[in-house]
Amino acid sequence: MFDIIDKFGWKYISIIYEESNYGTKALEELEKLLPKRNICIAAKEMLVKDSGVAEESSYDLVVKGIQAAPRARGVIIFGSDQEVKALMAAVRRRNATGSFTWIGSDGWSSRTLVSDGNEREVEGTLSVQPRANKVVGFDDYFFSLNVKTNTRNPWFTEFWEHHFQCKFPNTTIARYKNFTTICTGDEKLTRENTQFEAQLQFVSDAVLSFAYALRDMHEVICGGKRNPGVCTKMKPVDGTTLLGYLKNVSFVGKD
Repeated sequence: MFDIIDKFGWKYISIIYEESNYGTKALEELEKLLPKRNICIAAKEMLVKDSGVAEESSYDLVVKGIQAAPRARGVIIFGSDQEVKALMAAVRRRNATGSFTWIGSDGWSSRTLVSDGNEREVEGTLSVQPRANKVVGFDDYFFSLNVKTNTRNPWFTEFWEHHFQCKFPNTTIARYKNFTTICTGDEKLTRENTQFEAQLQFVSDAVLSFAYALRDMHEVICGGKRNPGVCTKMKPVDGTTLLGYLKNVSFVGKD
């Protein structure tokens, strides 16, 4: 992001950040690093994390805040797709379309949820994305899953209903009761109807980190392979202790 700002020669920018660990940590880093490059922050505006709670007026106020510093044409946005979609609608309401150049974080800048219906508002966005590394074998694994056989995952029925826009009439965990089509369970996941996040390697690495940490913790506390199963000392797992093992995990990941 700093390289982009340098390239345009901007010395005065605004920041819009999400009310979450993702957004506030980004703001903290930007506040530390931007002054080192002699870049001033014109305005700092916060997005409410849950777009279902925020009123349109709250997004309008965010846009009004950056409009108060019109010299800062570049605006960094650290947020999620739903929040930024609502923000772009506010940009349109406030007649600010084309007034700013957005520098988008990975949380929203490649999401069609944001751009659909807001094409003019997001035009010219400069997007920063982590490098995507393919997780070999994941596609074949996921496409082989079926709601009839994948019973170990308690959320899979809910995913299936949402994905195929249907409902199981007898399920007790279904959320999508408003769908009129009945799920048969014979629907099939394919490359044509299923799109994955590009950065799946981060999910894979996160899961492996916990797996290795739990393995190491079990080895010390329960005796590892000599005493298979979860021993009483790990029932329940102490989060503080597990965190210590997580911090010491080391393996070759996918990213």
